[in-house]
Amino acid sequence: MKKVNLTKLARLWLLVASLIMPLIGMAESPKITVDPVVNDGKFVIFVLKNYEDRDFVCTFIKAIATVKNHQGKGEVVTRRSIVAENVILPAGSRDKQVEVDKEFIKELESQFEQPRIVDVTIPTHDCESIRKLSPSKVKKLIEKRAREVVLALKNKDSAKLSSFAHPVLGIRFSPYAYVDETEIVLTASQLKDVFLDSRKYLWGSYDGSGDPITLTFAKYYQRFIYDKDFINAEKIKYNEITESGNTLNNCFEFYPNGIVVEFHFSGFDPKYEGMDWRSLRLVFEGKDNIWYLIGIISDRWTI
Repeated sequence: MKKVNLTKLARLWLLVASLIMPLIGMAESPKITVDPVVNDGKFVIFVLKNYEDRDFVCTFIKAIATVKNHQGKGEVVTRRSIVAENVILPAGSRDKQVEVDKEFIKELESQFEQPRIVDVTIPTHDCESIRKLSPSKVKKLIEKRAREVVLALKNKDSAKLSSFAHPVLGIRFSPYAYVDETEIVLTASQLKDVFLDSRKYLWGSYDGSGDPITLTFAKYYQRFIYDKDFINAEKIKYNEITESGNTLNNCFEFYPNGIVVEFHFSGFDPKYEGMDWRSLRLVFEGKDNIWYLIGIISDRWTI
């Protein structure tokens, strides 16, 4: 039996490891950097860069600040965690700046003489692609905002609804699960008095007949937005959807940087055996650290 040369084998393993490990690191580590900057000794600025082609959300960014008195030239008086939460980091951002804890030094001024931040540790952070966020994290980010939108819809509060509209993208209205480029998009200014608007819009085509859906906003609202009491939905899902019906659901593909909240009823009349289910989906996208509404999708059983 031929004797194995352990030294050569070990060298071979080292060579393989040296080739594979950098590739593993490149595949798993998103190109996100966070640097702390102390502004005049009074507060911290986190400077973030996103080299990815996807939006990210940083659920937290944390660093430890050291404070000295006498304009930062005396003794250490305290160390404190500086934390930023739920920071939206758009794709391709190169200089996103987040000012953190601007009240920190003001709180210390009554206790110490001219306290100043003199040092900040390298930040730790939890930054993930929006598409990879767990439902529990999405819920924490958007639950309150989503319920405010549904309440505005229930109350036909067009002024409130307009305040949620994305300032650039507006709100796209989809009568069925499949989202299409040709669908109606309304801006914030168009939404302010939209329930009083007598114009008829072409919203799409009715399932089954293919006839055009030509309605005023108020009529469309009754038929395709708030035809059920979604504020009291049976289920609410975050970045998850209830797969039902025959219409292709492309919301995650159409809105790759969006967060989707679904308000769902599994059915109403037992004789229909669940075929009278309804879903209302709200799609949000982040801009300037605010979650704006960019889509309202109605879904139901289709032929």
